[in-house]
Amino acid sequence: MAVSRFLGKMGEKKVTGKERFEQLKDSLGYRVNYLAKLMRGELEFRLQPFGLSSTQWAVLVALLQEDMISQRDVALRVSLDNATMTRVLDVLEARDFISRTRIDDDRRVQLIALSDQGRKFALEAANCGEAINDSALEVLSADERINLQAIIDRLTRRLEALAVERNNNNGTHDQTRDRAQIR
Repeated sequence: MAVSRFLGKMGEKKVTGKERFEQLKDSLGYRVNYLAKLMRGELEFRLQPFGLSSTQWAVLVALLQEDMISQRDVALRVSLDNATMTRVLDVLEARDFISRTRIDDDRRVQLIALSDQGRKFALEAANCGEAINDSALEVLSADERINLQAIIDRLTRRLEALAVERNNNNGTHDQTRDRAQIR
């Protein structure tokens, strides 16, 4: 008897393409990605009045948590590559939401800070994410919410450990390792 891929077992029989897709839809990765896509779509919709993308929103929220940090650290916290981070910061700076300051000791490093206008705007926009989380979680009991958070944390730690192990074994650099160190 085959157990769904979500539970980690495939079964032993040969499967067709359609059956493989149905199994894929049962996998943890597919379900988590689909949920993230739905949440991102809802966030994009709620951010329309602010004229923000979800990526710009994430950067503003990260800066609410810690202001005057390096561009590299912001990029790590919101999982963006350097090129995308630079484009997002260009847009936010053009809207006077942030400022960039080069460090005298190392001109390659830029510190990012929210402007007063950016801080006010970020606080208003941050509520969008909270509202989406509240809406999604309202179908769960308090115990289910606690269990879900614990499970997500455990899976995250496991996959971060695997990424670190993989990087240690082949000597390549991966931002996953850096993000794991920030947490």
